Amino acid sequence: LMRRRRASQLIEKRMDAEEEWVETFAWLSQHVQQAYAFGLQEISRLDMMFSGQSKFFVKQHWAARDFTNDSTWVTNWLGNIAYCGVLLWIALRLYDFRDGKSDKEVKAGDALLLIQVFDKVTRYSSKLSSSF
Repeated sequence: LMRRRRASQLIEKRMDAEEEWVETFAWLSQHVQQAYAFGLQEISRLDMMFSGQSKFFVKQHWAARDFTNDSTWVTNWLGNIAYCGVLLWIALRLYDFRDGKSDKEVKAGDALLLIQVFDKVTRYSSKLSSSF
């Protein structure tokens, strides 16, 4: 719930900054003919205003993008690390059983089933994380 609230705040800030940037860009595009009559100070002021809004918009855009992408990235990494851990664990259990060190029966089908189930859980958690 807190993550969704934070994401919506960042996205709203990004949308507001984008709206201001688009309004300024549209005004400049429509009044480009009048810009030839402006003096150096006026052109410098317009350039500073547009550059400032561009920097502000990019900053808000990066913050929203990073927040939404970071959680997906972290979920994918954790899922892949856990998948490797389960793969290693079941491989060692299978090896121990075949070598006679373990009396608990583990077959290749059991290992395959566990790996497939864990793969589906990892993919599902990644999709679930990216949906927020």
